[in-house]
Amino acid sequence: MKFILGLFFSMIILVSNAQNFKVKIIKEKLVRNFDGYGLKFIILNKNVLDTISPGDYEKLYVFSNSLSKDEKVLFAQELSAYFNDYSLCAYKIRLFIPYAGVFGSFAKGIEKSSLAIESMYITNMILFGDWTRFLSNSPVLVEKYSGKKVSYNDSLSISKLSNLYCNLLENLNSNELSLIDLMDLYRGPVGWFDAEYIPNSRRIVADLYREMEADKKRNKNKEKPENKKNVFEKNQ
Repeated sequence: MKFILGLFFSMIILVSNAQNFKVKIIKEKLVRNFDGYGLKFIILNKNVLDTISPGDYEKLYVFSNSLSKDEKVLFAQELSAYFNDYSLCAYKIRLFIPYAGVFGSFAKGIEKSSLAIESMYITNMILFGDWTRFLSNSPVLVEKYSGKKVSYNDSLSISKLSNLYCNLLENLNSNELSLIDLMDLYRGPVGWFDAEYIPNSRRIVADLYREMEADKKRNKNKEKPENKKNVFEKNQ
């Protein structure tokens, strides 16, 4: 079995910047709701081989929560190869639970997405986890000033947002991902449909700050050694 796995990974090109973590993204021809494509993920994480099927947002969401910052960035960098791929996704646009229940907005009148939009949507999930709800609950883009929904193959409009994502990935520093990184994706004339319906920026920043502080506290508590009384120690 070990020989088979070794042979398999020697036959495909994998990029790895994080120890014991490798990812290969495959563009698959599919016929689901439409005759189109999907992204399949083959992942080697801590010597465990796993596959995530196209459109399986639930598994991607759970998986993203187990990744370190370096692994998240590596995954997103691999996804960036599809930021300019306007091939039609094989499945209809849908709201993703658990994010869908937060704001509950759905883009009516649009069913199709492209791999470019899909790859950025998954990037949100991989990089920001639960914070994704502040960006997108579904893979739909809009022109901010007109409110017009962006067609899946509108390369000019989509590239205005993908440029922000490429810039973000190029400039991520060695620190943990923060709300500042997320807020960078609000700039520009094209954004996510859901972002038009979320609370104002003060509310977003306040919520994100509370979550960051809670995460820091949880991590700090994990690092503390248990303060158990030594039953063999003599009473003073």
